[in-house]
Amino acid sequence: MKSSTFTWPFFDDAHRELASLLESWAKSAISQNHAADTDAACRGLVKQLGDAGWLRYGVPKAFGGMHEQLDVRSLCIARETLGRVSGLADFAFAMQGLGAGPISLYGSDGLKKKYLPRVATGEAISAFAISEADAGSDVAAMTTTARLDGNDYVIDGSKTWISNGGIADQYVVFCKVHGTDREFVALVVERRELERHLGVRVIVVKSFARIHETNLKKQGMLGLTFDNKEDYDKILEDDVIDIEGMTSFA
Repeated sequence: MKSSTFTWPFFDDAHRELASLLESWAKSAISQNHAADTDAACRGLVKQLGDAGWLRYGVPKAFGGMHEQLDVRSLCIARETLGRVSGLADFAFAMQGLGAGPISLYGSDGLKKKYLPRVATGEAISAFAISEADAGSDVAAMTTTARLDGNDYVIDGSKTWISNGGIADQYVVFCKVHGTDREFVALVVERRELERHLGVRVIVVKSFARIHETNLKKQGMLGLTFDNKEDYDKILEDDVIDIEGMTSFA
């Protein structure tokens, strides 16, 4: 760590130590030649980062993280440091934090306990699904909807450009509330349960990472309905993230 940036008053000794230790670790532990299989390389990097404890910076302390609350300065330092050594390592670190961020900031204690510890250790890969073919940063143009059905939500729509699409264990899926113009909801969709019980698969096509459903049946479990199919399943109400006033992720 040679940058004079770290003498600035909003960095403290802990930040300077993070930059120094992470740079040393990254240079010795991260290979400059990744496997031809990018997904496998990304999985490997998530495991490395988790085993070494660096992913703890993306999760609150109560759920296996480093700080009581997410420290943006530490996250920026980690990304900058990793990015100098490996763009893919920076990507793996950032996507863990982005996919878990809505849960860390707005999820119930139940959701945090269920998902965040495994994200912090690298045992689970997280993803963030907000973009659509015609709605990226223009969230208001989103067409994927979530319709409340009793205590469950039914999702109908499609998502594209999902970073970690195809390898993530859980997705935070943003939807427009059915029948509204500017009301949104975020739902945690767990891939493992979908694949095991409902036959859902995630298809990666060129630069697109699209969640796609096949033969979903109404079983009252975590589920997805995409691409305007007639069959659907349900997202349990407990897997809803409270995003009222959640402007930082829009």
